[in-house]
Amino acid sequence: MTCSLIKLVVFVAVATARRLLSQKTHTVKVYKNLAPVLFSADQNQFLSLPQIPSLVRRGSEELNLVVPLPTEDYVWCLTGYYYPETSGTHSFTIKGDFLATIQLGQVFVHGQKFHESFTDRKYILRESPLSYTLQQGVYYPIRITYIGRRERAPINVTVNGVLQDLNPRVRTKIPVSCPITFVRSGFEALLFVAPKRVSKQVLLSNYLGFDLVLEGFLYLSPNEIQPLTLNASRIVEITGFFQPPLDGYYNVTLADWVIAAVQIGPGMRQKYLLHTITDQWHILDNRLADEGTFLLEKHLFYPFRIVILGDKTPLEWDLTTHDPEGQPVDLLGLWHSLHG
Repeated sequence: MTCSLIKLVVFVAVATARRLLSQKTHTVKVYKNLAPVLFSADQNQFLSLPQIPSLVRRGSEELNLVVPLPTEDYVWCLTGYYYPETSGTHSFTIKGDFLATIQLGQVFVHGQKFHESFTDRKYILRESPLSYTLQQGVYYPIRITYIGRRERAPINVTVNGVLQDLNPRVRTKIPVSCPITFVRSGFEALLFVAPKRVSKQVLLSNYLGFDLVLEGFLYLSPNEIQPLTLNASRIVEITGFFQPPLDGYYNVTLADWVIAAVQIGPGMRQKYLLHTITDQWHILDNRLADEGTFLLEKHLFYPFRIVILGDKTPLEWDLTTHDPEGQPVDLLGLWHSLHG
């Protein structure tokens, strides 16, 4: 799923507009004709950019920021009805280093909802076999959940010593048909972004709140799994330090006609030039919210990074900051009045 700019640039500059003109201590990077940027905040939490900049104006304070890469992991939730062709022992395996669980429900009963077929018990699925004794010719609800990349994991079943791909042996119920009809179509698959900030053990049980990337059947190639991306003809990235004029809470508001993020690191008594952006940073990102409040101390230096994705040239943007007394303040040293 690729989309053009999610929030269209509709701002028309007026006489009181401000033009971005940061201090000479700041480093400014401009990206043009950039490859699509991963848009999901779950997947690309810190707005990592996929290419090197087209233009760099290095500031006198060369702050070096490491921006974590987007996650490439997904939660795969596979559901369907396993249909044994012979009675006996059926052994399930997943090949590779995957964290995976399997649930095999009770025999399908007419009128029973899919989720009602399972107990809360989940079993770890590994390369070593997990075996069940099953009956020929009945439908067993099955759910497999694992964390992997864009290529689907090799999940197999062994019956009478023969290793087989499990997917073609799973059927999907057509709920509107009468009588109930099953079709041989493989697993139904839901793919969710697996954020780095959440442990994999938690993700296997609590994935529904994260961004859904794909919904369909499991006859998929990796090229069919397309995460949400953003196309912007121009991206500006600004990094540097600032020192607030007062102690207290600062209110920051981002304009919503472009995608933008303000990332502020922990305060320090002296400037260190190498930092990695982490969850410990204060972040305002208008993919999630347009306004935030930051508690700052005037005797400390704060590293920061700003990313602005838009289509205007020259880029006109608006960030409003108020100090603890409620007065407008150019906290980050970004603005130059068009009148000035």
